[in-house]
Amino acid sequence: MTKKITHLIILVLVGLIFAIFSTNSLDEVNKSQKVVGVITNISPDQKIVRLKSNNKDYQIIFNNQLKIVDIDNKPILLEDLKKGFTISTSGIVSAKNDLRTNQLEIIKQPNIIIYSPEDNQVTGTNFNISGIARVFENTFSFRLKNSRTGKTYAESSTLTDNGEMGKYGDFNFSIDFSGNASDLKDNDSLILEIFQNSPKDGTEIDKESRILIHSSGPKEQVKLFFTNPKLSKSYNCNQVFPVQREVIKVDNMSKFLVEQLINGPNDKERSLGYDSGIRSNTKVNSFLLDKGVVKIDFSNTFNNFDSCKIDSIKSQISETLKQFSDIRQVVLSVDNNIF
Repeated sequence: MTKKITHLIILVLVGLIFAIFSTNSLDEVNKSQKVVGVITNISPDQKIVRLKSNNKDYQIIFNNQLKIVDIDNKPILLEDLKKGFTISTSGIVSAKNDLRTNQLEIIKQPNIIIYSPEDNQVTGTNFNISGIARVFENTFSFRLKNSRTGKTYAESSTLTDNGEMGKYGDFNFSIDFSGNASDLKDNDSLILEIFQNSPKDGTEIDKESRILIHSSGPKEQVKLFFTNPKLSKSYNCNQVFPVQREVIKVDNMSKFLVEQLINGPNDKERSLGYDSGIRSNTKVNSFLLDKGVVKIDFSNTFNNFDSCKIDSIKSQISETLKQFSDIRQVVLSVDNNIF
């Protein structure tokens, strides 16, 4: 009997100790925290913002009383937030890094934000550049140079797609300097700079940069699928046609090809009638391949598309990804809403 009582007392003490530690751990997780980070994705319909802070990914969830202020402490709407803004917020953080809050403050909103390419991305002598900019007369400049030799391979000006002054506009363009790269060596660091010139004195301001790593190989033959009215024998929303391209091998080739579909056909392909239903300002919010199923979430640039256009886009993406033996199913969504 004494042994049973002793055993029971020990179990009770262990349970109490476990409960104390569990409570302390829960308090640590559930206490209010301040988080400052860069926005990586926005889902306005679901009132969710994802951000990265100190190499941690957070999902910020808002209630109906959400208050957002910009760097001048003026109220703005959730729709005015942009990927690349730095924000500050406070709230209860769950064990899954979900943070619920009703207020958010923008502490940095650059006039130029580069979405692609990313820092230290491996590239050849042609690549795509995309992002957003809020610049004078919607005009900005870019420059690509070799950090080893100082040689400039490309330098020019271009426009955002927004005609409204003082508002952010998207940009998406390509650089091809293959005819000017005889001195380029593998693993050379290339410096991509995007900036605007001050309307007051012409100085370069709002400069954003990326460091890129040049590689001349190995290369891989791939297919991209586009629409082509010249090749269509009948009206079929799902009918798409392949073009062959040679690209530098990258770690995530399937995601890379989806990004190439967004960029659209090159000049030669367009002259042959190839086209894409995917808008060039579309962004890949997330790309996950697991057990043969690839799930891709896009930004919402598909509004006002009819069902035929949507079917065409699905075919472009699905047919392009079917060339990979490890992909058997493609699931597409827009701002986490499957379509």
